[in-house]
Amino acid sequence: MTGWVTKMIILRAKYIIITPDIILENSAIAVKKGVIKDIFYGPTKTIKGKTYDFGNAIISPGLINAHTHLEGPPLYGYSKSPIKPPQQFTEWAQKVIARRKELTPADYLKTINYGYNISIRNGITTVVDHTRLRFTLPAHRKAKLRRILVEEAICLDKTRARDTLSIVKNALRHAGKYSNGLFRPGLAPHSPFSVSPELYKMLFKLARQKGLPLSTHLSELKEEVEFLKSGQGKMLSYLRKIGRQTDNWHPPRTTPVGYMKKLGMLKPPAFFIHCNYLTGNDIKLLAASGSTVVYCPNSHHYFGHRNHPFRELLKAGVNVSLGTDGLGSNNDLNILGEMNFIRRNYRDFSPSEIFRMGTINGAQTIGLGDKIGALKTGYAADIAVFPIKNNGSFKRPNDALAYLIEKTPQSIFTMVNGLVVPKNIK
Repeated sequence: MTGWVTKMIILRAKYIIITPDIILENSAIAVKKGVIKDIFYGPTKTIKGKTYDFGNAIISPGLINAHTHLEGPPLYGYSKSPIKPPQQFTEWAQKVIARRKELTPADYLKTINYGYNISIRNGITTVVDHTRLRFTLPAHRKAKLRRILVEEAICLDKTRARDTLSIVKNALRHAGKYSNGLFRPGLAPHSPFSVSPELYKMLFKLARQKGLPLSTHLSELKEEVEFLKSGQGKMLSYLRKIGRQTDNWHPPRTTPVGYMKKLGMLKPPAFFIHCNYLTGNDIKLLAASGSTVVYCPNSHHYFGHRNHPFRELLKAGVNVSLGTDGLGSNNDLNILGEMNFIRRNYRDFSPSEIFRMGTINGAQTIGLGDKIGALKTGYAADIAVFPIKNNGSFKRPNDALAYLIEKTPQSIFTMVNGLVVPKNIK
């Protein structure tokens, strides 16, 4: 990785979050060649290196957005009539498809840059973006964040599965020319109601062969659950209305989680987005398989879903991380905002439990649990710094977590892999 400052960089602040359970006061961390070299307690005047003293602020591990759609729809200034909540998914999706048809290639690139800039301001250092690399790679290439770019595939017609696989492989080959320590491609079969079992199996096999992450929307909708069990309902009407081929698709007669089990996909490197509608047996299957679920609180609320089973999942031992989804169903790309939603609505959850979902759990989701998500020696220097406004102070260092989650300040400094990230990408 080029661009590193070879001399030591010292970051000081009133509080440093090492992990959600270890928070230091009046300390510093040292960064060199992209990694955290040391942690210092108290004054650091004798240490040579460029020093950033942030004063009354919180140095935090960079936040991890484990699921988003950066490229649109462009509801943030590019459209005169935003799609307002609450929404029925099938109606919303038709509007989104219509909006996408209005976009030019320049629009796509503009919205991606916008999404990255929002992420930087919100202290996010890693994003997992569902995208179409053959259209969006120019914008992703110049981004400064750590990014997992999963190529989205949609094809319910089993006769076109191999053609779709070829398109995905071509996109991966092109993207692979630019892969580096901060950019990894991956796979994203969209969902059980938009991808044939034949294509699912092909993509999962490819992910295992290439060592790629695989992300899929799962058990997101009541209509999806009904469609998989019976092959009927509103989902079938929706698919026909948007021109999807459904004649050679047959319902697996099970839940979406059971369907993944039947396909042999209920294991790494696959991880699952949303999981809003789960049975007790679904939760047992996810726990037994070591699966990860990405919960998107504000998007979940936008669509009016019932209470999310994330507490039951965590209790069962499932790794649950946080995502924002896209700006089509969220007002912001802000992981602290997702934490804030949980804090306001689930007071039985401690700040440390919530913060873990947006850092350590997110790192585990993408297979980087030994590299990011915490500020430990040897870990990559993915760091965000948040100000403490009004010269406030806390009775205990652990109160810094509650402050971040409840006040959701914007980051004043972002570092990814030891490099300072500019606030705006043009």
